[in-house]
Amino acid sequence: MEFEIDSPETKPAKEASAQAPSQDPSSKIKKEERGLVSLANWRRLRICLRAFLYLGLILYCSGRFFMGKFDEKMEISRTVRLNPVQADISEDPFFFAYGKEEYWIQPTASYDISGLIVTHNDVSSIADAYHTSESVDFRDVCLVWGSNVSSGVYRRFKFWSEPWSCHMKTEDSAAAASFNAAGFSNNHLLSPDPRVRETIRSLRIGDQVRLQGMLINYSPKWSPESLRKTSLERDDTGNGACEVLWVESAEILKRGGTGWHLARDLGFWLLVTALVGGVGMFVLAPVRLYL
Repeated sequence: MEFEIDSPETKPAKEASAQAPSQDPSSKIKKEERGLVSLANWRRLRICLRAFLYLGLILYCSGRFFMGKFDEKMEISRTVRLNPVQADISEDPFFFAYGKEEYWIQPTASYDISGLIVTHNDVSSIADAYHTSESVDFRDVCLVWGSNVSSGVYRRFKFWSEPWSCHMKTEDSAAAASFNAAGFSNNHLLSPDPRVRETIRSLRIGDQVRLQGMLINYSPKWSPESLRKTSLERDDTGNGACEVLWVESAEILKRGGTGWHLARDLGFWLLVTALVGGVGMFVLAPVRLYL
């Protein structure tokens, strides 16, 4: 006679194996909590990027607006109160290699000028199609000096630069009458020294600067008819009135408006951070963040 006896261990084993795939409720809760924490971190990052965007806009726009304003408490350097010193020289013409070109340089006079920068050209602007950062005449600076600075009359004028010239205007007739036109010039700058060129590139509106070297005429070697001639007078106007200066030494006597330049630069990098971070969030953040 055969009997079938159910083992007491068989049924629980089957039940245990059947329950094995079921998920632990506590692990599910922990996973949901991690998801919420991750989502909260993404939201905090979004808030930070928005703060960078708004703060960057404020700093950049404020810096751009005020950095061209002249410091009311600016101390004027002694040499900026003086007129430029020009003297005859006897220097032979020479060739100067710059970039991929050679230029014919004709010295005409030694020159030492100190002044306050009221405007300068912008080689990065689309409005200047004639210059780049690699141009041999890589910077134009417009200077005032002497009584124009010591009296403060320059503050009542608006100054601006075009590719080959600088200009001024005022609606104050008394300021126009007291302004000394011989204490105002646009200077096309060339230099053989890389360190001097870096100093000149760093010049900003409101800086007081001293430039020493020679007044020159110059032209590309391959195009001698394209001669750019320097002015040798301070009271001339119109076409040809600019000084072309071969700069051998450039000294920044006093910086102007430094705080506003720093605000503009900080604002710019905050805006870049907000833009790059925003693009990164759009690509990487979970969809739930935007629901």
